[in-house]
Amino acid sequence: MNSFAPFTADDETLRQAVNDASIPALMVAVMHLTGNTDHFKHDVKPFTDPLGETDDNLTDDQRAPLRDIAFNALKDYRDRGCTLPPAPDENMLVEAMHYINGFPIPDNIMPLLREELVLDGEDPRHCDVYAPAD
Repeated sequence: MNSFAPFTADDETLRQAVNDASIPALMVAVMHLTGNTDHFKHDVKPFTDPLGETDDNLTDDQRAPLRDIAFNALKDYRDRGCTLPPAPDENMLVEAMHYINGFPIPDNIMPLLREELVLDGEDPRHCDVYAPAD
């Protein structure tokens, strides 16, 4: 279900937004906009260095085709009335997490990362804290 208001940004505005965005974030957004992970199979993949200074360790030339993929996905999303495909399934989410890291995430870490995403809106660690009555 699409809970966002449709947008009507022109191509130039979309291109600028894509050019300013993080590649890992864009590629995961493309998954949500298209309903598939085909773009994860591109020759260029980010590599997240936890102690690094960049978010993807890619050159501008490597980023360019990925930005084109994102631009085209956003244009298609806009032009079809901002409707989303079904939400990604668990396998797609795992594939996305591996992709944006640039290497497979160990199985024992996946439950923590899945919990951190809170994609279904339910935080299993949430607790209500009540102030004492006056």
